[in-house]
Amino acid sequence: MVPGLEAAVRRSLPQLAGGLAVATAGLATQAKAVALAGLALYAAELRVALVPFARTALRRPPHTAASWMLGAGMAWLVVAVVADLGVLAASRRVVDLDGQLARLVPVVVAGFALQTLTGALTYLLPVVFGRGAWGNRRLTALLELGWPLRVTAINLGVLALVAGVAPALGWWLAGLGLGSFPPLAVAALAAATRRS
Repeated sequence: MVPGLEAAVRRSLPQLAGGLAVATAGLATQAKAVALAGLALYAAELRVALVPFARTALRRPPHTAASWMLGAGMAWLVVAVVADLGVLAASRRVVDLDGQLARLVPVVVAGFALQTLTGALTYLLPVVFGRGAWGNRRLTALLELGWPLRVTAINLGVLALVAGVAPALGWWLAGLGLGSFPPLAVAALAAATRRS
């Protein structure tokens, strides 16, 4: 990780929380200007928090399942925030957002939240249950089975859902990519239990 990463995250976290709180208050009270200000603050601080991550990725490109999933998850978060900001700015009233942002639900749920969780667990499970370098490598190998196909399926599925092209295929792709992780995690944990 590049120098300054921890400081950037520490500095931006309160601002991110503040922006989210202001945006939520604006949306709840139907105050477009307040919601827009909160979302703009959130977007600005998200950029501050992600710059060191981007510099790290440029210095050492992602090469594992965890790094690709975490990177893709963050990319989908940026897409969702920018799209929210654009749609909110173009809307006459806050209530008009409901119908316009429905396509972003898969972006937030599958593209960001579930993919980020899967990437984090792909990294953390071997660290916690691997019991040393050999065990860590063994569990990582199990959790990374077919990872390029799984990561591709998740992100192509989310892209298809956002674009509105073949939504059934999009759900299947995202579901298969994400749904393949729990059996691999169970197998990895069983392997770790057998070794102990």
